[in-house]
Amino acid sequence: MSKYVIIGGSAGGIGAIEAIREVDPIGTLTLISEEKVPQYSRPMISEYVSKEATLDMMKYRDDQFWKNNNVNVLNGRIATKIDFTKKFVKLENGDKISYEKLLIATGGKPFVPRMEGEKKDGFFTFTELSSAEALEAKVTQSKRALVIGGGLIGVSASEALVKRGIKVTLVELKENILSLILDKTASEIAETVLKKSGVTIITGQTVQQIQGKQDDPSTVGRVVMTDGTEIPCDLVVVAIGVIPRTELVKDTSLKLNRGIIVDKLMRTNIPDVYACGDVAEAHDFLINENRLLPLWPLAYNGGRVAGYNM
Repeated sequence: MSKYVIIGGSAGGIGAIEAIREVDPIGTLTLISEEKVPQYSRPMISEYVSKEATLDMMKYRDDQFWKNNNVNVLNGRIATKIDFTKKFVKLENGDKISYEKLLIATGGKPFVPRMEGEKKDGFFTFTELSSAEALEAKVTQSKRALVIGGGLIGVSASEALVKRGIKVTLVELKENILSLILDKTASEIAETVLKKSGVTIITGQTVQQIQGKQDDPSTVGRVVMTDGTEIPCDLVVVAIGVIPRTELVKDTSLKLNRGIIVDKLMRTNIPDVYACGDVAEAHDFLINENRLLPLWPLAYNGGRVAGYNM
């Protein structure tokens, strides 16, 4: 049995490990992560695609972090079930990891709106290293890209691709890009900067269909917009945002809304079970209620709060 088990090795998991070790330097600690290298900065994915950063530069904790903090890290492993009664996590190979205290920090998954043709070669998301590696490998064979989403992720993706010499069209359903963080005037300034860098911006529309190339229907060749306009492209990048990864705890007694509901101490409704990061609906003192706040610094801080209280 491990005293502490953490599912997810990104910002929330890292924050929890550091907090736990401040108060309990010897308690057994196991971390389960689907990714082979979990301790990388997701906000730096754009720099990775633009070739301005390597994977080593993206790591915000070095490879000795796990050993230095006496963590039994299970990289490349998938948690498939949690038994909250018997207090164990089941892995994809059937192994069971028992726990005294559990932190669910599974993060978010890319939000992909429904559209025809999303399975074609050349379709990517932009929030995970594996997707960024696949996109980066395809860039050298491409000339034109269409980015769906005019928020921070979409703008970052557009900038990265432009730096690689790709002709980029950025599509945003709302009337202005970066509308969640900028007013209309500031948004127009940002649009001007992007357009000067070579990005074509289309607002008030989205993609309804992805069509293949004439000589290869399985590969992205163009998109059809909601007004019927066709835009040729070799790549489609969905960069709208993330939604909580709650599949692991659905149909359990864990209390869910859009994410896992936690209190101010990051506790769930089940004793000894905590949650943090993009998967959790945590307390926002500004509005005095719980809500999703999928932001990197908040995931790390939420992990620290959970770790101290575990």
